[in-house]
Amino acid sequence: MTPRLHYETLGAGAPVFILHGLLGSGRNWFSLARRLAEDYQVILPDARNHGKSGHSDSMSYAAMAEDLRALMDALSLRRAHVAGHSMGGKTAMAFALAHPTRVRSLLALDIAPARYRSDFAALLSRLRELDLRRVRSRQEADAALAKWIPQAVLRAFLLHNLRRAEDGDGSPCRWQWRPNLPGIEAALDELCDFPPPPARPAYTGPALFLSGADSRYVRPEHHAAIHEFFPQAELRAVDKAGHWLHADQPERVLEETRRF
Repeated sequence: MTPRLHYETLGAGAPVFILHGLLGSGRNWFSLARRLAEDYQVILPDARNHGKSGHSDSMSYAAMAEDLRALMDALSLRRAHVAGHSMGGKTAMAFALAHPTRVRSLLALDIAPARYRSDFAALLSRLRELDLRRVRSRQEADAALAKWIPQAVLRAFLLHNLRRAEDGDGSPCRWQWRPNLPGIEAALDELCDFPPPPARPAYTGPALFLSGADSRYVRPEHHAAIHEFFPQAELRAVDKAGHWLHADQPERVLEETRRF
């Protein structure tokens, strides 16, 4: 069964979907979306097993691409600009390859159609090991995670996934993880890959692969695959930006997005 996707919509005009990365949510893009919403209708979905969206045992890119198609159908949108960061970028690629006539343009942010080695397995393990029965505040959760995750910015990003338990839901904890951590962990190997079926056609529409100059996610050895599946692709890099380029250089990413 296709899970229900939660989404937020801002502005009016040509529709733009922005798809978040692993362990993120649509709210991660709210600041940039608010600026884009001056000229566009911006839709921010939470991916399955993330944010406020429904959970599922399946989390393939084909399934998430179909989630996007179903959401577009529900919103009566025939075509849209589709942007995505990291995992969301691969979902956007999969959607463009499966439904090319429904994509006005494709924007992939710091990701390539390639297989990656992931550090997320260790992060997911640490999140699941955190004893939420003992956690009374976000500060306590942050302090507990600091023993394993020294980067404060990364901990803050991960703790956006922590929510207060609702009264009467039977939970012994004051806090709960919003994402389906076991489901994400089970799908992690598939999420690190990008296995397009041999018969899948290329997407020949406009595409921009925008990467962080300090990131290693889009490398020269990825360029051939990018141009094989997306022959009109333009590749650009944002100086002084890493994988989370929209957080490192928000004005430049907004400028490049508007230009494209």
